[in-house]
Amino acid sequence: RYFVASGNTILASDKARIHEKVKKITGMDPAALKDYYRQLRKSGNETHGRGAGLGLVEIQRKASVPLQYSINDINETTAFFSLKAELWEM
Repeated sequence: RYFVASGNTILASDKARIHEKVKKITGMDPAALKDYYRQLRKSGNETHGRGAGLGLVEIQRKASVPLQYSINDINETTAFFSLKAELWEM
C-alpha cells in the first residue's frame, strides 16, 4: 500500500468551500464519483479554478479509502490545506 500526501496554502475565506467540496467527493460511491468526474470534465468549470476541483476528484477515484484532509489557520487571511490519500496499488 502507498500513501500520497500534499499540502498548500489557501485563502482563509475559501476554507468552508473547500471543506464542502472534499466532503462531497469523499462521500460518493465509485459510480457517482465517476459520473461527477465526467460532468466536471465536460463543463470545464473545475479544471483551473480556485482549488478542490477536478484534481481532488481524480485523486479520490484512485484512492482505496476516503481522502484524509485538514485545514489549519496560519493567520487571519491564510490557511494550510493538507491531504493524504491511501492507494493499494499504483
